[in-house]
Amino acid sequence: MKSFGLIEQYKNYVRDLTRRKLVLFGGGAECFSVINNYYRAGEVYEIWDSNPNKWGKSIYSIPIKQPPCDLSTCDAEKYVVLITPQDANAFIQICDFLHQNGFYHVYPSGILTCADTTWRYRPDYGRKFHEFDTYALFCENEDKIRYVRGLFSEEKSVYIYDQLVEKAKYNIGGYKELCENLYGQYFYEDFLTFGKEEVFVDAGAFHGEDTIKFAKALGGAENLKRSYLFEPDEVNYGECAKELYKFFSINQLDFDNGMAECEKFTLLRSGLYDKPGRSSFASYSESSAISKVYGVENGGGISL
Repeated sequence: MKSFGLIEQYKNYVRDLTRRKLVLFGGGAECFSVINNYYRAGEVYEIWDSNPNKWGKSIYSIPIKQPPCDLSTCDAEKYVVLITPQDANAFIQICDFLHQNGFYHVYPSGILTCADTTWRYRPDYGRKFHEFDTYALFCENEDKIRYVRGLFSEEKSVYIYDQLVEKAKYNIGGYKELCENLYGQYFYEDFLTFGKEEVFVDAGAFHGEDTIKFAKALGGAENLKRSYLFEPDEVNYGECAKELYKFFSINQLDFDNGMAECEKFTLLRSGLYDKPGRSSFASYSESSAISKVYGVENGGGISL
């Protein structure tokens, strides 16, 4: 069945990639742009171009070759082809050529705008990349995903869970359409009820705004029993400590030893894991990320 809309084409493209080699058709400026914005080394198998002057050359070590026309020497089912030119006439001509030669897993490169991208893969943050391999990961763990889904009994939670799984599975960017309250999405008054002995764990605390929002949702700081916050980024950790001291009316600013603590909260300059160990860490404000955990021992927690 023919798919309509960029999102559906994009999802088909992600599914096709799990079993086929990726080829870019067109070795012009648009090809450089597609590689720069969406692909890491080794993900693109070949580049095809109709211009004989480009054959034998390469872009980022990816060989440029003549498009195959003889299917007796080329299995079209082994390839997914992204057409890089944005010009409508050029796209139609290339698409017609590929279809006439038996290639049907063909897509416009414009579908990549549906993908969520991240800056986390290179230390210099010079390029951003997709996470198309999440599809295979989700397929391999369908039983676990169904199990977690079964833990929800409330209709709204099931709906949001399904939408989050769908987006993560295909790495579709954007979650705002799922959020009714952009700045208060965690603490709906008509969704959860809170008591006077609430303990809050904030993993990835940033500037402590969620602990503060939670305390306000309880009716004030006096109603929060305690919050445990983990923020490994040094700059974010410092800002978080300042915001918490201000909210909880604490004058002493002593947080240089990697821990800030008072009666209401414990803030650690650390990541969170199920075992103790050390990790490499990319520090980039709100896009900071723990990239690899190593030296793990039995126990709980993680230091950096």
